[in-house]
Amino acid sequence: MELIRRENDVGSTSLGVDNQAAIETLMSNAPMPSHYIVDQIHDAYRGLKLRHARIALCVNWVPGHRGIPGSEIVDGLAKRAAGGYSSPAPSLPVFLRKSLPASKSALKQAYAQHTKKLAIRMFRKSPRFAKISLIDASLPSSKYRRMASRLPRRHASLLFQLRCGHVPLNKYLHRIKRVDSPTCSACNQYEETISHFLLHCPAYSVPRLQMRNALSGGALTIARLLSQKSLPHLFQFIQATARFSDILGDLTLAPHA
Repeated sequence: MELIRRENDVGSTSLGVDNQAAIETLMSNAPMPSHYIVDQIHDAYRGLKLRHARIALCVNWVPGHRGIPGSEIVDGLAKRAAGGYSSPAPSLPVFLRKSLPASKSALKQAYAQHTKKLAIRMFRKSPRFAKISLIDASLPSSKYRRMASRLPRRHASLLFQLRCGHVPLNKYLHRIKRVDSPTCSACNQYEETISHFLLHCPAYSVPRLQMRNALSGGALTIARLLSQKSLPHLFQFIQATARFSDILGDLTLAPHA
């Protein structure tokens, strides 16, 4: 618009723009972020009509990155401008000779994204991530939160305890001095860890075999059992062992859950 304004006696003029959204915005009066820029373009057009009485301006869409020389040049300059490069102030329209107002919503969105990325980097440097990543390498993410939100509270609580290791099995209870021995009270042979309870304890071999068959066979791993698809069969196994029945009651997971 500014370049056309500086010409002499302009008549029929066509602008090629490779951004369809920008063209549609020019025809919209709906309020939106940065709409003041659209208002400035409209003001610039009214100024053109005052300077060039014969002007007939048409804005056309042109496909981007299709070898159109002018489009490629403009695209390169637009990227430089986005990176901070600008023409000298006297060459710019008056509107662009000072900093543009910042969008509150854009700033909030950018800050939220920055905070989220920072939190992910910090968590992945934590020694706890090395352990939890063996179960769910996608953390931190909303995947687990969605999974747990569909479960009854006692099921979600036990699932979290199994994933983080703070579960009322004898190995952990002995560590916090709640029981005298870390040995499994079902088989009386090995320490009652999560791995022992879910995968190895001979006292639970029958319900474990039923769980394996329900999961269509394959290797049983902690990561597999604590995944969303395995939860109904996992809780069925836990219910069959009666290991937490005195604390959590019936852990059979309803089909709709």
